[in-house]
Amino acid sequence: MSSPLTRENAAATSKPAKARLAPGPDGLPFMGVLPEFMLNPTRLLVRSAAMSPDVVRLKFGPFDSYLVIEPELVKRVLQDNIQNYCRGRIYERFKIFFGVGLLTLEGETWLYHRRVTQPQFHMEHLNTLIETMAGCTSDLLDRWHLKERDKQSIDLEEEMLRLSLRILLKSFLSTDIADPAYKELRPYLKAVVEKTTRHMWFAPLVDLIPKNVPLPSTRSSQQVQAALRKWCYGMIQEHRRENAPDDDYIALLLNARDKQTGEPLTDYQVYDEIRTLILAGYETVGSGAAWALYALSQHPDVRRRLEDELEKVLGGRAPRVEDLPNLPYLQMVVNESLRLYPPIWAYPRDAINEDMLGEYRVPAGSMVLLSPYVTHHSPAVWENPEAFDPERFNPENTALRSRFAFYPFGGGQRQCIGSRYALMQMQVVIAMVVQQFHLHLQPGHPVEFSTLNTLHPKDGIKMTLHKK
Repeated sequence: MSSPLTRENAAATSKPAKARLAPGPDGLPFMGVLPEFMLNPTRLLVRSAAMSPDVVRLKFGPFDSYLVIEPELVKRVLQDNIQNYCRGRIYERFKIFFGVGLLTLEGETWLYHRRVTQPQFHMEHLNTLIETMAGCTSDLLDRWHLKERDKQSIDLEEEMLRLSLRILLKSFLSTDIADPAYKELRPYLKAVVEKTTRHMWFAPLVDLIPKNVPLPSTRSSQQVQAALRKWCYGMIQEHRRENAPDDDYIALLLNARDKQTGEPLTDYQVYDEIRTLILAGYETVGSGAAWALYALSQHPDVRRRLEDELEKVLGGRAPRVEDLPNLPYLQMVVNESLRLYPPIWAYPRDAINEDMLGEYRVPAGSMVLLSPYVTHHSPAVWENPEAFDPERFNPENTALRSRFAFYPFGGGQRQCIGSRYALMQMQVVIAMVVQQFHLHLQPGHPVEFSTLNTLHPKDGIKMTLHKK
């Protein structure tokens, strides 16, 4: 059984007699570690973290950035001293693709948009979505039974992404998506993610280029954005007609009024929030479910214990809201999968003023990088961190460690608004799949990480289906 490790006084933030410069790899002249980061960021970050369990300095071209690893120091950035850390230059690049919505807004405007959209993520509303989650998953499993009969394999990641998008559209936007429409839309969504990543991590260098110089990636992204904009505006117009849904995400946005001015959101503001919901919501949950099912396929002892719990509580049926509290091992499996494979592997911030993180000085204007992946894999935080062990998340072990030792959805007031939705969907999908199928990785198929916006398998996860 795993037990968490603790470290005394790691988060001391008073300025020491002489501030130390955080250690870090030197990298190449002029470029620093940026070339290695662009090739394999998680490998670079984990390797660099071996130089210090607290803070590591990384040179991205001419700029110093600081990787924060220790949980209480992560807490300082995301919660205790949040006023000193803004989303900054990286998230400015996000706006090209995600628009000006919950993900990229700051200050009072962000707070207003958060308050407008929050009711869709209250547990009372989320509980009404479980039938949609179960219904969409049931349709997927019916299709899998046909594939199993015909001895067809599946790409588990692609199956989970399609399922996640369908659940999200039906749950929040009152829209279903058939296979032809998905096949048309998916390349655009994938392209947005890829282009966002290039803009995001090259932001410090891109900012050195004059604003009036057009970049090739910016020009090509306009074509991708046009397709997404046309689709989203179609949904907005549908909601302006009679008998349109009046209780979903779009209706909530269209009916919102500023308390001071009485003004509604513009159609473009509504569009920004819709694309933020889609782009930030479907791939993270889909990738999370795919990784969890992959982990279960590699650990039959964990899978068998989960099967026993599901049989005892569900007996083969889909889970209902009242079942979820009675499935603690399922939640432990989900959490352990999110620890090993956090879909959002890094959160960048900019330091507004100089700060002390432990014994290290972080100058004003520096980029600070928070990586759930690195903290979740740190041997200073977790015992035997590479092992898949759901017992880490039993109540006794959970009570002993910092809240920020495990933060797949971020933390503080900017924690992901959809975290409870994501957890519920993963529980429902995993429970239904595990009760009907054993998934076996195709022999010789490598499962390697790729880090676009999310941590996902580079070449998919090729599985064969075996009906129970």
